[in-house]
Amino acid sequence: MSNARNDFLYRLGLIQASLSEASVNDGAPTEVLKNGVASVLRNGLAVLCFTCLESFIKERTAEILNSFDASAVNFSALPKSLQSAVTLGALRGLIFRVKNEPKNSQIQWALNHVTIIASSSTSVANLSPLSFGNEASNIRKEDITGILSAFGVEDGWVNMTQLCKRVGLGGILDCSADFKSIAESRHKAAHSASAHTPIGDLTSHLQSARAIGITFDLLLSEACHRHNKLRHLPTKPITLESQIKLRFLSPHPTLVGHVKEETELIGPPRSLTTYHVHPDLATARTLALPRSATLNEHLVEVDTSAIPIQWTNWK
Repeated sequence: MSNARNDFLYRLGLIQASLSEASVNDGAPTEVLKNGVASVLRNGLAVLCFTCLESFIKERTAEILNSFDASAVNFSALPKSLQSAVTLGALRGLIFRVKNEPKNSQIQWALNHVTIIASSSTSVANLSPLSFGNEASNIRKEDITGILSAFGVEDGWVNMTQLCKRVGLGGILDCSADFKSIAESRHKAAHSASAHTPIGDLTSHLQSARAIGITFDLLLSEACHRHNKLRHLPTKPITLESQIKLRFLSPHPTLVGHVKEETELIGPPRSLTTYHVHPDLATARTLALPRSATLNEHLVEVDTSAIPIQWTNWK
């Protein structure tokens, strides 16, 4: 179970719930004070939405960096870009982040992380969490594609956009453009006193953040799991989206409380076929999780609108 994923979905849920609060929504045009307060609160949520996604990208990457099978591969077997990231990239991240630590603990904090970085050459079981996305104040589009590329996945944004259509987020036309939009809203809200974030933008940003989060996770997890199974990372750029296998759990449309377990039919257009109908979600998870793991499938849970609300990676 991924703590980074659980935290990400929890935080998204909090922001989503906030949007229904009266204090966040505008009143009548004459309610100048209320509308001013609502605008300030929405600007804060715009910052939080980006921060939520940014934190997930870094935290989930750190988890993946700790999930390599050290008994099967050594440091020299990793791609050069990944070797560079977990050493030189981690050192740059350390130098940038150490100033945020309390002054009386900076030295010990730095020594702890230097030890982790130095141990990379002898074991890939505990690679530095500072390896990616820690060299600047905010994560950038290039950082996300850089993480995927280091694991052998090129055209990261294209892969994520294509994967959106399969997980139930077909309304996302371009993950790269959506990330840029979330980032721009964040920067305006954080640096401009006159910034105004419409409630509709926040709703859109939340869906985009979810789409980017799940597709990034699926691609990165797939690449790592393939390493642990095949005992090496790809030596040439690969496109993983079309190779990812998915299994779905969704509420049954007519049997209240029942859950459908569905698999994808091969080939476009995207279509699903029901594998089994379970009496409840707990039973569905109990039976579908080991089945999906055996078949190297990621298990995606969706709501009544077919929007993904949870997912579990195969290992």
